[in-house]
Amino acid sequence: MKSKKSNLLAFSAALAVSVLSANAALVTYSQGDLLMGFRATGGQGAGTSYVVNIGSAAGFRDANPTSSMTVSIAGNINADLTATYGDGWASREDILWGVVGTPSNTATVASDVAPTLYASKPGITATGWQISGSSTRLAVSTTIVSLQTTFAASQATSNSSVATLMTDTDANTWRQYMATGGNASYTSGGRDFGAFANIEGGLADKLSLSRTINASAGSIEGYFQINSGGSLSFVPEPTSALLAGLGGLALIIRRRRA
Repeated sequence: MKSKKSNLLAFSAALAVSVLSANAALVTYSQGDLLMGFRATGGQGAGTSYVVNIGSAAGFRDANPTSSMTVSIAGNINADLTATYGDGWASREDILWGVVGTPSNTATVASDVAPTLYASKPGITATGWQISGSSTRLAVSTTIVSLQTTFAASQATSNSSVATLMTDTDANTWRQYMATGGNASYTSGGRDFGAFANIEGGLADKLSLSRTINASAGSIEGYFQINSGGSLSFVPEPTSALLAGLGGLALIIRRRRA
C-alpha cells in the first residue's frame, strides 16, 4: 500500500514538473532584433540581469527622423523591473542599462550586411563606435550572436513575452559580456563584447544608438531614454530631416530669386 502511495506521489510530482515545463514559454525573438539589458552593481537584484527584446534594428535605423516614438514592448516591463530591483528602481544610481545587437554574422538581414553592429553609447553623441578590421567586426558580431542565441532559448517572465532574467554567473548572459567583472574571454582589452569601451549608462542617461558597418566611425541612428514607469522612447537622428529641410529651403530661395 505504501509502495503504491509513494509511486502515486512520484507520478504526481513528475506530472507537475511536466506541466510547468510545458507552460514555460520561451521569449519572443526574431533575427535582427535588438536587446536591452539592465543590471544592478549592488543592492537588490545584484547578480541578475534583466534583458528585453525591443524589436527590429531596422525599425530604429529607418525611423521617421521628424518625431520621437514610444517603443512598443509586449507586457509590463515596469512590473519586472520593480520585482527584480525594487519599487524605487528608476531612481537607483547603481543600475546600468544598455542596448546591443547584430542582425547576422553571416548574411544580410533587412539591408544590414553582415556583420553590422548596433550598440548603445551613453549620452547624446554625434559619432558612433569605430571598430577597424573586418575580421574584428566579424568576431564581435559572432560574440553578440552568442548572447542573442542564449536570449532566444530563455524563459519569458510572467509579465512580458519578450523579456527574461539572466543569472549573471551563467555563460553567455548579459553580465558576462560587460567589462570589469565580466568574462575575460568575451571582454578582451577591458571592452564590452571585446570592442566597445562602454555601452552602458545610468538610468538617467540617454543612450545613443550606434550602427557600425565598416572601418569608419559608426552612424548615430538616434537615442533611447526610459522613464520611471518603464516606458521606453526613441528619438531618431534628425540630421537627414534637417538636410532635407535645408535643401527645400534652398530650392525655394532659388525659385524666388529666379
